[in-house]
Amino acid sequence: MNTDPLSLGVSLGQSLEKAGIDYALGGALALGVHGLVRATWDVDLNVFVPATSARQVLEVLSREGLAVDLERALHEAASEGVAVAWHGQTRVDLFFRPTNLVNLETLVGVNPGLDASRVRALMVETMGPDDVRVSTWDALVLRARAGCG
Repeated sequence: MNTDPLSLGVSLGQSLEKAGIDYALGGALALGVHGLVRATWDVDLNVFVPATSARQVLEVLSREGLAVDLERALHEAASEGVAVAWHGQTRVDLFFRPTNLVNLETLVGVNPGLDASRVRALMVETMGPDDVRVSTWDALVLRARAGCG
């Protein structure tokens, strides 16, 4: 498996897809794909699952070569919403880091062509309309678009 962050993120994402697990690459990788290139040495792999499915996610990714302390990662995911794993020298942040919201807001702000309503529709389809991440997305889009005007 290639270890540059984008190739690694894509490869891990494909493994999650095969397992039927919804995910998104975030952080600097997502910004770079949408035109705001920034150096990064890690992978933000945002996985959209209920907490009860975290073990399945970690097991899928560990079969793909991710070094993860399963019990510690499960505890971190439950208590902090994020778990850290490694693929060689590359750090992989799993689930969702709150700092990713800054990256998302930047992405929306610098890319007026981004179809925020389509992203929202996919979120609702994946997580349900009452999920806090949907309302967080709505607020983020409003702030980012207000800052562009």
